Amino acid sequence: FPEPITFAKLAAYCSADGNTELVGKCLDAAVGAGVELHPRSVQKFTKAFIEAGDLDGALALFEHAGAARFTRIAAHKLVLGGAPLATTAEQVDKLAAVADFAQTLPKANTDAITEAVADARAQVEAGDADEEAGSDEADADAEAAA
Repeated sequence: FPEPITFAKLAAYCSADGNTELVGKCLDAAVGAGVELHPRSVQKFTKAFIEAGDLDGALALFEHAGAARFTRIAAHKLVLGGAPLATTAEQVDKLAAVADFAQTLPKANTDAITEAVADARAQVEAGDADEEAGSDEADADAEAAA
């Protein structure tokens, strides 16, 4: 029966092709087969999700695998690679939780982790402000046209 790393390696190949859906299916197959994910597999899956641009998949992996299986490398990859992908406050909050966990690990790059989460939060807030400004401008344009 395939080892957990086999599923993770397949996910890495799928992410290289940008196939986010297949990365998730590889994880689902591993979990569905009752394969226990070990830290090296979690690390590879995390990298595959981030490289495929699927932050939600990577965050779900963290929640599923649990902190015991997340290494410093996987946590750093999730926070540092995932921060630029964050588009919602909920994603940033989840990244902050991973960052809090990562900072408890030996040799954690706490400055980079803290900065990445702060940048993601600022990016999402700026996007929200832009949307509100765009909405206000559209309302003003509609009133002017009337």
